[in-house]
Formats: sequence, structure tokens, C-alpha cells
Amino acid sequence: MIDYAKIGYEAYREASGGTTFDGRPMPTWEELGQLPHGARTRRLWGEAAAAMISNFVRHPAATIQIEVPGSGRESALMVHSEMNEEQWEDTLNKLDAVVKSAHAAAKGAPRG
Repeated sequence: MIDYAKIGYEAYREASGGTTFDGRPMPTWEELGQLPHGARTRRLWGEAAAAMISNFVRHPAATIQIEVPGSGRESALMVHSEMNEEQWEDTLNKLDAVVKSAHAAAKGAPRG
């Protein structure tokens, strides 16, 4: 199973240089689970991921565009509504790869 809450949290952590909006260090996803309010934070990231995926599923015959500010690059992925479970899983894995590639491009890393 793909943990989209973890993917989102870790992408945010990486994009922010490992700091919160006010400059405090961010724990890893695993460390977060050990903190007093970590379970709540993980749950909220899960709710955010579920909302994004829910929106994605409700509007499946659309182009998803991901723009990383400052990168000068935009990625797009076209998905279709009449897919079986395996095709959805493949599409979500491709979307994950697009997000990772966009983050890497924003940091100037080679695209993978």
C-alpha cells in the first residue's frame, strides 16, 4: 500500500530544507510517530492526502498539472476514468514519480 500521507509529509520536509515555516527542524515521518502530537500530525497529513486523492478521483478525465514555484518547470499527467484497480495503481505510481521528479528539478538534481 502506498502511504500518501508520508509521501506528502516527506516531500514537504525535503522541499522546505527540513524546517517548519518558522525555521524549526522537522522530524522524519518515523520520528514524528514518537512525538506527543505526532499521531495527530500524521492523521492531518492523511486527511490532506485523502482530500487530494478524492479530488483526483472525482475529476479523473483531466490533466493534472504540478508546478513547483521557482523551478520554471511544469509536469502534466493525463488520466482516464475507466480504469481498473491495477491501472489506477499504476497511474498513482506514475503521479508519485512526477511529483518526485518535479521536486528534484526544483532542487537542480538530475531527473530520475
